[in-house]
Amino acid sequence: MRAHKISDIVSVIHITPLDSNIYIINNTLLIDTTTGHHASLIKKAFDTLDITPADITCIINTHTHIDHIGGNHLFKNAKIMMHESAKTTLNDPTLKNTFSKYFNTTLKSPKIHIPLNDRDTIRAKGTKLEIIHTPGHSPDSISIYMPDQKYLFTGDAIPVRPDKKLSAYIKNRETPKEILKKLHNLEIDKILPGHGKTINNPQQIKELLNL
Repeated sequence: MRAHKISDIVSVIHITPLDSNIYIINNTLLIDTTTGHHASLIKKAFDTLDITPADITCIINTHTHIDHIGGNHLFKNAKIMMHESAKTTLNDPTLKNTFSKYFNTTLKSPKIHIPLNDRDTIRAKGTKLEIIHTPGHSPDSISIYMPDQKYLFTGDAIPVRPDKKLSAYIKNRETPKEILKKLHNLEIDKILPGHGKTINNPQQIKELLNL
């Protein structure tokens, strides 16, 4: 487990063994919550950052895979936000069976308090976040863009390694071009993925956003 600040308003908690990331915006909003297997580590990370789970009032999940939503239940005061299509996914018994098979866990109280749509805008203590629907890895996948900071939180919408093509990474081979059309026109200084390290090298960002 590692926890550190990326900037004055963004912190990250990195949880192994899945290299999963929890992002914290202005100490009140989370992007993803990992599997929830490591509650004690998450609490320790929050202590390191001098915040508490009770401070979190909102969670944005980038998609409905358990390594991104499994820890939602740890944050009792938080309203859960996901893409509106996640409502269908969360009611699919196949999804729950997959969670049990591959992660040896069950999804606790899956809820969506606030459904999101493409181009919705959210504010966290004045910080603007824009929702971008980027399906492919899953139908309900979203990315979150902070235009003032030029940060793009991608979940699993794009690969975290420059040698791994987007079209090979996601399930629908017709989707990548549509995703890239949405992302190409953005000014991006950092890509903050669901797994792995923050990417801030301009050349690497360019490579990741090209087929």
